[in-house]
This record gives sequence, C-alpha cells and structure tokens, in this order.
Amino acid sequence: MKLERMIAIIMLLLQREKMSGRELAELFEVSLRTIYRDIETINQAGIPIVTSSGVGGGIGIMNEYKIEKGFFTVKDITALLMGLGFISNTLSGEETTATLAKVKSFIPEDKQHEITLKTNQISFDLSAWLGSNDLQTKVEVIRTALEHCTYCLLCT
Repeated sequence: MKLERMIAIIMLLLQREKMSGRELAELFEVSLRTIYRDIETINQAGIPIVTSSGVGGGIGIMNEYKIEKGFFTVKDITALLMGLGFISNTLSGEETTATLAKVKSFIPEDKQHEITLKTNQISFDLSAWLGSNDLQTKVEVIRTALEHCTYCLLCT
C-alpha cells in the first residue's frame, strides 16, 4: 500500500500546485509523520519536491516537472471514473482514493465540469452481486449495453 499511496501523492501534487501535509495525512488516513517519510522517499526517487512553510504553504512538485495532461481523452477519463464508481463498494477507502486521485490528475481544467457531469450520470451498487459466480458476466452485459447506446436523453 505504501507504493500506491506514494504514486497517488505524486499524482495529486501534479494535479494541484501544493497541498499541506495534514491534508495528505487525512486523505490517506495515515499520520503526518508517514506523509513526511513518503515525501522524502519521493524526493529521493528524483521527483523534485518543493515545500514552503507558513500560511499558504505546503508540499508541491516543481512546475517544470509537470506531465502532459492530454495523455487521456475526455472519453478515456470518463470511462475510467465510471468504472471505478462501479467497483468502489468492493474496494477499501485508501485504494479507491488513491486510484481516483491518479485518474483525476489527468483531467484538463477546462474539462473538469464536463467529466464530472458524465461520470455522475449513472451509478451502480454491485454489493448484491458480490457473492455471485457470474459477476463478470453481468458487468460485461451492462458495459456492452452502455457502449451500444444509440439514443438517450443524457447523451444528446
């Protein structure tokens, strides 16, 4: 889990200019000391971490280190976020938070509203199927039906 948390921290810091250590600790449900150790490990791995103290301070990654946000299309990000929403009941809070942070870091600022609207259009509760042997089959039927949607009020 430590590696996943550190990757999620990197993705969050790439998405935002900076975050406080306390915000990160609360988000990942770990101690502030753990966050500081993770930040030190990230820095030692060659990712340029910048910290500032005081009001408005926080932890960030140097602007020059930003990655290209155009890597995923709006359709790609929407599909990823919808898929994560479908399975969020089966994942622990840290796994869901980390994965969502990774995916959301690729949303261009001008597309955030559009993607949020699209990902909140459909919601499934898979908890009743958890014990089912054919869960994968049921999910595949739903996915195929959504892919072949020819007309719906939300898509127009």
